[in-house]
Amino acid sequence: MLIGLLAAPIAWTMHLLMSYAIIAVGCSFGWLTGTRVAIAALTVVLTLAALSSAWATLRDWPRPIRLIEWAAHTEQDEPMHAFLRGLGLLATLVFVLSIVLGGFGSLMVPLCAQAVHH
Repeated sequence: MLIGLLAAPIAWTMHLLMSYAIIAVGCSFGWLTGTRVAIAALTVVLTLAALSSAWATLRDWPRPIRLIEWAAHTEQDEPMHAFLRGLGLLATLVFVLSIVLGGFGSLMVPLCAQAVHH
């Protein structure tokens, strides 16, 4: 359940930070085409990573109680677990959309600002 809540936000954070790093290195070395390819690859990989958290949450949705958890489980825990699973799915959708739109934004705008000399 924790993977469903945290994997997509972590993937979005990684996408944001790594995109800045890739663009900074690409612009400093004049590697513009490679920078766009690297951003696109990063976007695809981290989108799939975030979507895997949704799969993990859906796979675990009607989760039976395991023997190890039996002693600590109460009937009051189930609504909280269902809420956290739903929250994880909703967060995953929002962060996947953020990753994809961030990737498209990086691919559509000029990556390296040209210095203006007067």
